[in-house]
Parts: sequence; C-alpha cells; structure tokens
Amino acid sequence: MDVGSTTTADIVITEGGDGVQGAQFSVNLSDGSAADITDVSVAGSPGIEEVNYADDNSSVAFNLGYIPDALAGSNNLVIATVTIEGESAGSTDVTTDVNQITDEGGNSYSVQEQNGATLTVGEGDNGGDDGDDGDDGDTDPSPVTGLPDDADRYLQTSGPLFWQGQQLFFQVPEDANEDYVLYRTSGTGSNIETDFVTEVTLNDSGAKVLDTGRDIIGAGTYALFNTDNDAVVFNSEGEVSQTIDPSNDISESVFTVREQSISATLEDNQVTQGDSTTVSLTSTRGSYSVDVSAENLEDSDIESVFGSTTLDISNTDSDISLNTSAIDAGTYTFDFAVTDTTASSSVNLTVEEQDPANVEFAFDPGQSVRKGNFLELPVTINNTDSADVRIGSDEVGYNVTASLTDGNSDGQVTLRLNTYLSGFAPLSDALSVANDEDSVSVSAQTEAPGEPLDSGTYDLTLIDADTGEELELSSFLLQDRDDGAEMALWTAPRSAAGDVSDRSDVTAAIESGTVTPSNEIAAGDLLIHQIEVNDFDGLIAAVEGDNGVETLTNAINNDVVDLTIEQTDASTGINQQPKTLNLGDSADALTVFFNASNDELYVIAETASLQFDRGSQTGVSAAPNDVFDVTFDVTDQYVSPDDAEEATQTFSVEERNVELTDSDDLTLRGESGQTVTGEASVAPGSEYTVEIRGPNLLDSEGVTVGPDGNFSAEFDLSRLEEGDELTATLSGQGASDQVTYTIAGEPAAPTASVSISDQTRSEGDTVIVDSVDMSQGGFVAIHEGGPGGEVIGASNYIAGSASNVAISLDSSLEGGDTTVVAMPHLDTNNNQEYDFGSIEGADGPYTADGAAVTDSAVVTVPTPEPTPTETTEPTTETTEPTTETTEPTTEPTTETTEPAPDTTETTEAGDGDDGGDEETTDAGGPGFGIVAALVALIAAALLAVRRNN
Repeated sequence: MDVGSTTTADIVITEGGDGVQGAQFSVNLSDGSAADITDVSVAGSPGIEEVNYADDNSSVAFNLGYIPDALAGSNNLVIATVTIEGESAGSTDVTTDVNQITDEGGNSYSVQEQNGATLTVGEGDNGGDDGDDGDDGDTDPSPVTGLPDDADRYLQTSGPLFWQGQQLFFQVPEDANEDYVLYRTSGTGSNIETDFVTEVTLNDSGAKVLDTGRDIIGAGTYALFNTDNDAVVFNSEGEVSQTIDPSNDISESVFTVREQSISATLEDNQVTQGDSTTVSLTSTRGSYSVDVSAENLEDSDIESVFGSTTLDISNTDSDISLNTSAIDAGTYTFDFAVTDTTASSSVNLTVEEQDPANVEFAFDPGQSVRKGNFLELPVTINNTDSADVRIGSDEVGYNVTASLTDGNSDGQVTLRLNTYLSGFAPLSDALSVANDEDSVSVSAQTEAPGEPLDSGTYDLTLIDADTGEELELSSFLLQDRDDGAEMALWTAPRSAAGDVSDRSDVTAAIESGTVTPSNEIAAGDLLIHQIEVNDFDGLIAAVEGDNGVETLTNAINNDVVDLTIEQTDASTGINQQPKTLNLGDSADALTVFFNASNDELYVIAETASLQFDRGSQTGVSAAPNDVFDVTFDVTDQYVSPDDAEEATQTFSVEERNVELTDSDDLTLRGESGQTVTGEASVAPGSEYTVEIRGPNLLDSEGVTVGPDGNFSAEFDLSRLEEGDELTATLSGQGASDQVTYTIAGEPAAPTASVSISDQTRSEGDTVIVDSVDMSQGGFVAIHEGGPGGEVIGASNYIAGSASNVAISLDSSLEGGDTTVVAMPHLDTNNNQEYDFGSIEGADGPYTADGAAVTDSAVVTVPTPEPTPTETTEPTTETTEPTTETTEPTTEPTTETTEPAPDTTETTEAGDGDDGGDEETTDAGGPGFGIVAALVALIAAALLAVRRNN
C-alpha cells in the first residue's frame, strides 16, 4: 500500500464451530511509524463493546461480550475489521494477541494458532516493483501496475473482509484471456465444499475487476480456481502468491464478502426554512463514504445542506447535520448511496416556509447606567440571525452602529456597552455580547471623542440589517459616577492562602471565623484588603489580564488607579528610608479578584512573601513593629480632578507569638475534662497541635485560635495522680512551646456568702444585693417568698466578689412588701450563663452544711396614692412613671455568650434602702455574640469606615 492510503484487515476465527459469544484480544503493529490503526468495526452488535486505541495508534484492544445472537460458527468467522493507514515507507507485522474467546455457552476456546500478516508501505509509486524477480521475459501485453480507477480494492484471500458491491481487482498475467471459475465455499479445513457460481474471464493483461454486486450471489465465502482447477491464493496486491490442490486444505484461498446494510433516519421530518436537523446513519460497516443526492436539488444545493455531496462516515452510528438555510420550502427526498457497495437509504424532509423576521428591543424604555458600568441591551431576533443597533446620533457627537448576529439561534442577543471605553478609539472595544456564541461588529461610527462620554441622554435605534429600515426607537440615560472609595482590612491564617479566591470564599471564611477584621497582622499571616469602588466594572474589563494581579497591574500602569503600601515615618528607623511595596516582585504573594455586583476589589497578601523596596535596596521583608499606610487611588484618568477618590487604612505587623498558659496560671487535676489553654497573636482560625506526656499517658489534640486569641484542648487525665508531672508541647506552623504542669490534688469545696438588705424600690423591677463572694464564681438568683420559691431574676456571671449588684427581675413586684431570697449559684458547665432549671444538673446553688447558702430581705414597693378629686373635674389617677431617669433601661435576663469575668457592673454607693435612688448598673441582658457579629461584618465593615471618617 502507499503512504496516505488505507487498507483493512479482518480478524478471522477459523474452526469456531460453536459460535462466538465474547472475545478479548488486541491487534498490534510491530512498527507504529510505518502505519496507524485508524478505525475499527465489530460484528454481532455485542452488549459490551470496549475498544481502546494505544496513544500512538499502533495497537487496539477489544473487549466484546454479551453478543445477543452468538456469531454462528463457520470456517472463516470475521469478528472485527481494522482499518490501517500508511504513514511512512517501511513494513510492519500485523499480529493478534488473544486473551480469551468464548462460545455460545460461555466456554473458552483453546486457541491453537494465531496468524498475522506483513504490511508493506511504499513511497507512493502505485505499487510498482523496482526489484529484480529474475527473467521477466517478454510478457505481452504488460501486467497492470497499481489499482485501476474502476476498482475499489485488491482481492486478497484469507485476510480482509469485503463488502458486496465493491469492485475487487486481481491479476494473473500468465493466464491472460483464460477463464477462472468462482465458487461459493462452505465447511472448514480440508472439508471445504464448493458450489459453482460463475466463470470469470481475464483480460489481455491477465487481470480482472470482480464485481461483487453482480458476480457474487450473496454474502458468504468464495474462492477462485484457475484453469488447472487449483484454488488460487492472492496477496495484498491482488497478485497470485500460490495455488492449492483442492484435495488439500484450501482455507488460504477463501475470501469473505459481507452485505452492507445502511439505514437513514431524521431527527425531525419537518423543519422551518433556515433551521437545522440531524440525519442518523446506521450501518453494519464502520468506515465508508456515501454520495448524497436529491431529485430536485443541484450539487451546489446539496453542498449548502450537508457541506459536500460525498460524506465520509467513520462509525457504524453517525450523525450528520442538515441545514436548510439555502434551500426553498418544499418536500425533499435525500438519497444516501454507499460509494463502493450496493447499500443505500433515503429520508423525506419537509421544509416549511419561514415566518417573517421579528426584531425588537427586549428592554423597557428609559434605561439608565452610571459611567464606568456596562449597559446591557437585550435584542429579540426571530426568523433571522442579524440586526443593527445605532447608539447615539450626530447631534450628541457619538454615533456608533453595532451589527449583531445570533450565533446560537436562541432568538436573543444581549449587546453590552462598556461606558468606560465608549469614548475611546477603537469604538469597537466598547462593544461586546453576553453570550460568546453570538457576535457583534461595528458597521458605522463617528470619530471617538478621546475621553469618557458626557452624561446625558443617548438615542437607541433598532435597524433591519437587510433593508436598513429603522424599526424601533429608544434611549438610555448616562449618569455621573457614584464616586467614593472605602477600604477595610481583615486577617486570616497563613494556611488559608489559596482557600479564598472569590467573595463567596471570603464570606464563608468570615462565617467560620477564619477571616476576621483587624489592623494588627501577625507576621506571616494573610492581610486582606476589601476596597469598595463604585461603578468600576467597565474599567476592570478594559484592562483585564490573565489573572487578577495582572489586571490590577494593568490598571496601575494605565494610570487609572494606584495602590501603595508604604511604611509610616513613625515606624521607620532613624537614618533609614521607609519600606514601599514592590507590586511586581510581590505578584506571587498576591491574590486579586473583583466582584462587580458589589463594586468590590479584594487584594489578599501573604505577608511573609511580600517584597518591599527601601531606597535602592530591594527584596526587603516586612518585620514586626513595622506600620504601613495603605492607599488606593482612583486617578483623574477615570474621574475628574475634583472628584479624584482615595481610600486609606493603616496596619501594623505584630510579633508572631503562640504560647501555652504558664504552669503558675493553670491548675490541672487527675480527672477527665481537664483543659490545657494558651493564647496567640496570630489570626483567629490558625490551627496547632497540643501534645501531652505524663506517666503512662500520651495524647494530642488539634486546637484553633479563637476570636479572642485564646485556644484550648481538653484531655482525660484520670490516669494521673496528685504530684505527677505532665508536659504539654505546642507545635504547628512554625510555633513551638513547652510547659510542664504538676497535677494538683482535689479542690476545696466551693464556698459562698451573700448579703441582701431590706429595701424600697420605686418601680419594683430590680433588687440590690449588698454583697456576694463565691470561691468559684457564678450567679446570684433571686427567689420570691423563700428558698423554694420561684426564681424571678438572676445576675450576670460574677467572677468572685461583688457589691451592690443590681439584678433585673423578670416582672415587676406588686405594690407592698415582698420577701425575696438571694441565693449564690455555681457555673458548673463553665459557659458563664445561668442554666439552673433549664439544663438538667447545671449551675446548682452553693451549699453549707447540706443547705443552700441564702440571705433574705423585704422589698417594699410603694403603692401610689390617689389624686384628690374635684367636683367639677373627672376623677383622675396618676402613678409614678414606669421608668426612672436614674436607672438605665434593662433588657431580659438572657445571658451574653461572651466571657466577662471582669465586667460585672456594680457600684459601691448606696445602702439599698433609699427607694432606689442610688446609681446601679444592670447585671443582666443579652449580648451580641461574636459569631453573629462576624456574619454581619462583611456587610458592615465599609459602613463603619465611612462613619469613622
């Protein structure tokens, strides 16, 4: 075969008398540079059909199984066919490697022999033989060289599969003008039987083109016999390679012809003119070509519908696109005839006339957009694929016509006008479409002003792209920018680098406590700049680079914005110059992204890798105690000089400290639930490991730094006894600390005392406890009537001792005298919330001698006296105001979730019996939890900056 030409090789199973139900094998080329396996077809429609090509196409592996009707047994059973294409001059062995072949019952055959073939690839000289075969003699006429034009393939026996209708060429020059005989064969080995089909007359050159559509009487196996009645074996060039006495095994002289079937079906039998549909071709053959024709269409019409009048098919199931844009309405019969066999099929398609074009604006009149943003203009385009939109007019000095094409035929194109670029050349840069499958181009334009467009009203005119007729008029209002820029700073653990790449990541990290607001950044942690700049997305699109850092750099280089990070004079050492961020050298340490819908720019910096310049010195790092000013400018290239915008913030670099609590400040006992604590200057969310070692004890726990800078790890120390030593080691992210603790004995029993005096309260909604002392901290509860009475109020958490504790009551006491009891309670679950009665077993009272520690008092609430009644006036009654001016408004007694060991609010003034005129501070009421606050921070941070400024 020649370079660039193809041939096929059949995978033939002989002696497969029990049929084939499944097979696993491969076909291999020994020299992949000479030829490639380009296609395969499989017989029998198996339920499992896995075909895997090698990367260099030098082999293909088959896994075939669950063939619905097992391939019937025969002498020459073709199970698959591979197509091989010549790549370069040379030769390659074509071999098989069989793993398993099973019969109809699923039993494995014993493969006795595997025969291959050798394929020679020539330089393209049509197969001429330049070698010397000995005495050529004076053969007259000369033998045929190359494949004749009227032939499809060379006749080769015991090899490839042929399809009925193909023209097969062979030649035997020594038998010119002789008659050969074609027999149909059956059986195997030396038991092959033959049935006469026809005589085959050779031409003057001893050659013949065998018409398998005329000379062959159906699919099956055949053999040619010469004038000596010997079976003839033909090689891959259609030449005689040997003859076999019919009394012997003539298997090598047999060739197989199969009937190709083809079926064409339409996805839609009826379409509108201009629409497309799909023709599906299904065939028993995997690689072939078809000629397409239709009685009432020229070849040029067929080409407009299918792209060509001859289609190359490379699969047993293929889909072909059919486009009706260039043909008239009507009914068409498309015929698909295989070029080299008798197989053909046809489909009938009705093309209906297209409705008139419908083009209109799909937006409400009076659109408005601020300078710097995108104006989006959806346009409906039906029954055509194009429309023109004119923006502006000569009267306003801006007149651009945008030509739209509906590339995906969905009936709509959304035109986008970048109002930042709209005044600059080339004007086409300001125009785009929302869907990449659609397109826009500029068909007419005025000279670009060279600066952003002025505010004002601009006409929008919809135009028929074919006729130029003006179809619809609208307008839009271009408004001035909503100027202003703000900045907020956040921090995150250095391990979070790469985890925050868009606004949703930042929001999620805030909710989880990984990102927190801070202007104090531990050395090495992440510094997150959140910058709000209104009406900015047009600019960003105009300078967009391959990534956010490149986009920001482009904006800075275009002198539109500027971002500087410079050390403050106060933190710059004497006789030194301040450090200034080198943005280019720091690119790898930065993550930049824009959120157009929120007008936000985020710059996330890995502080450990930032590169600063200091005078002529480069590559300088930030160090603890450095303080930097961050400034973001929107320059007068984007806004007028009077409106230039600037956002500033300051941050300091702090020493990176992560330490365990000292042994003098932490008591551990030989019990479960013991907590090892520590504190850190690093970003909340930073993670470390605490390992403990003691006698017969080794354990570790991961810890996370909380919003307050603290962390803790709980361990079971019940194996340890008083006096044992326990060593705790902290590690992770470069941190290292170690503390040795001595296990303490049993704690002393908790003790408490409380004092409450008789008192008069004008409103009856608070009581004053004179003093309380609790050895383990806790709460003071107020009971009505006696120790077993209803709890009508409780204090906030008190760390130890307090005096003049004002306790808000759940409801005001009635007028007159009421006995109340003050009772100290423990904080048994260490959550600094009063949970007695709401959580089983929690926060019980302090006891002494088996009884609760209490003190009681009488609270007097004055009863208002009626106002004297005059005979001429209606009787009126007045009472004291429900809120005293000297007492702050109190909230319900729900406790704050924040620890407050030193925030119990008390006053030492007053003895509690003067009717409530002393100043007291309510020790009850809910707090705004840190978790809830963090969720709100991302929305409120910039607002807070504005208020502070």
